[in-house]
Amino acid sequence: MNLRMALGGQCAISDGDFQEVKWMVDLGEVYAIHSIFIYFRIEHSTIADYDIKRRLLGFSVYASNTTRMMDGMLCYHDNNNTVETMQSQVIVNCTVQARYVIYYNSRFKAFPHSPEYSTFANLDLCEVEVYGCGRFGLYGLFCDQHCPRNCQHCHPTTGECLGRCSPGYYGHRCIYYDRENMALFRHSDAKYAYSDSIGSDKVVDGKKTKLYYGGGECFFSRNQQAFAFFYVDLDYIRGIERVIVYHRQEQDPWDNNYAGRFLGFSIIVSNTTDLRDGVVCFKETTHNRSTIPPVFDVDCHATGRFVFYYNDRFFFHRPEGYSQYAHADICEIEVYGCPFPDYNGPGCSLPCYHLCRERYLENLAFRKPTWLSNSWGGYTSEKAVDGYKDDRHYATGPCTVSDDKQEVTWRVDLQEIKKIEYIKIYFRTDNRPFDRNNHLAGFPLGFSVYISNTTNKNDGILCFHDTKYTRDTIPESVVIPCIHYCRYVIYYNERLPGRIYPSGYYQYARADLCEVEVYGCPVPVENLPTCYNHCPKNCECHEGTGACKRCSEGYEGENCELEKVPFLKHCG
Repeated sequence: MNLRMALGGQCAISDGDFQEVKWMVDLGEVYAIHSIFIYFRIEHSTIADYDIKRRLLGFSVYASNTTRMMDGMLCYHDNNNTVETMQSQVIVNCTVQARYVIYYNSRFKAFPHSPEYSTFANLDLCEVEVYGCGRFGLYGLFCDQHCPRNCQHCHPTTGECLGRCSPGYYGHRCIYYDRENMALFRHSDAKYAYSDSIGSDKVVDGKKTKLYYGGGECFFSRNQQAFAFFYVDLDYIRGIERVIVYHRQEQDPWDNNYAGRFLGFSIIVSNTTDLRDGVVCFKETTHNRSTIPPVFDVDCHATGRFVFYYNDRFFFHRPEGYSQYAHADICEIEVYGCPFPDYNGPGCSLPCYHLCRERYLENLAFRKPTWLSNSWGGYTSEKAVDGYKDDRHYATGPCTVSDDKQEVTWRVDLQEIKKIEYIKIYFRTDNRPFDRNNHLAGFPLGFSVYISNTTNKNDGILCFHDTKYTRDTIPESVVIPCIHYCRYVIYYNERLPGRIYPSGYYQYARADLCEVEVYGCPVPVENLPTCYNHCPKNCECHEGTGACKRCSEGYEGENCELEKVPFLKHCG
C-alpha cells in the first residue's frame, strides 16, 4: 500500500467545512533553515488526485520564532499553480532562522479564488522535512564550515552573512565594525629590546606604513634569546574580542628568514604583568615560512587588562622553519573590544549613566587632537594631552607653552560628542612652589573653561571663570565640575587693553598647560527608564535593570519580598 494514501496511516488529513487550516512543527529551538520539503497526499486515482490538488491550491509556508505565523517570515505562497501544474512534492527554499515552520491555507469567501480551488480549506500533508544547520555559525553541505567572523547566521550553502551580527559588527550583512582600538597610545613594555632607541611604544602608536627595520615604526627584540615578549596595559580590565598583529615585513619576499621568527607565537591576556597568570587566547601552530601571513587578525574573547605577544624557542627538537632564537619583531598591535566587560552590545553602550560615573570614568582627552592660538617654540598644543604631568618644567618638554598675547585659546577635540563629568588642569610650575614668588602663578589667573559642540566657545557653555584666585591661592592643578554633553573643551584667557586686572595677574594672556584631562563616559549611555528605579528592599539589584541578583539573608522571591520560613526539625 502506498503510505501517502489516506489509508496508509502516515498523513495528516483534515476533513470538514473549514475556512482556514494550520499545521505547525516546533523544532525545539531556533535553527538556521535553508529548505523545507513537503510531501502531499496522493491516491493514484485520477478523480481523487484531482480533488486533492484543488484542496492544496493557495497554500502558504511561514517560518517564525513564535507560534504566530504573522510574527515570522512568509517563505512561500502558492498563487500561480493550477490543478494541472500542482505537484505532489514541493521544495520551498527559505533561508531564515526560526523555531516554528507553519503550513497554512484558507478559503475565506471575502477573498475571491479561482474556480479550481476547493470550497473549503484542508490539510493533506504526509511528510514535512526541514533542512538546515543545527548550530548557528555553521554552513555547508555537512554544516562543518564556520560563518565569517562578522556574523553568526550565514547562508547555509554559500556562507554569505545574513544576520545575527557578531559582537562589534552591525548593519546590512554585518559589514560595519564599531569597536575602538583600546591599545592605542597605552603604556607598554617589552623584554630584550634590540636597542634603547627602539621602544615598545612604537607598537601602539597607530603607525603601520613603514613596517621594516629602518622605518622607525617597529619594535625589535635582541638576538640570541630563548624567549621574548611584549605587553600593552589597557589601564583597566576590558572585554577583549579581537587582536590584530602587524609583524615586521621588511622589503624582501615574505617567505624569508624573518618569517621563521614569528612561527609559534601566542597572544595571552592577563590581569597582571605576569603572563603566567593569564590565558592563551591564540597560539600559532598551523603555518610554515611560506604560509604565515604578515598580519594576523585573531579572535580573542577574553577579559583582562594586559595583552601579551609571546614567543619562545624551548624546543628539544625545533620544528622545521622556526628561527633558532625567539623574537618579538612587531610593528603594531591593536586590541578591539568593549571598555567594560559586562557591556558588549552595539557601541559598547551602558544602560545607565551612573554606572559610568561610579566605576568607569576615563580621561577622554588623552592623545586627542588639540589646537593653540599661539604657541612658543616647540612647546605645541598636543603636549597638554600626552599623559605626562609629573614633570612640569617647560625645558624638559612635557608642557604646552604659549606666547605673550592679549588673548589665548587652547582646545581639545574629543572627536565625538561625549558626556563629561569634570575637567582637571595641571598648570606649568617649572617644578617650583606655586605661590607669589613664582611668576608663573600669575599666568592662569582669570582663566575660563568652555565646552562646545563647535570650535567656537561662544556656541557653548561656560563651565568656569576664575574671579577669586590670587598668586597666593591658585592651586597648581584645578578640578572643574562640568556635567554636560560636548565635543570640544576650550581653555581661554585674556588681557585686553583698557581693562584693569587685579594685582598679581600676568600682563599677557598665557596658556601654559602641562596636562588637561577631561573625565567622562567613553561609550554611549542609553539612560533606560529602569535606571531611575529604586533597588527593592532586601536585595542587591543589577545596575541598569533593577532586577534582584541576590537577596539579603532571610529573604527570597523575585523581588526578595518573601521572608524565608524557618526549617523545623521534627523529632521522632
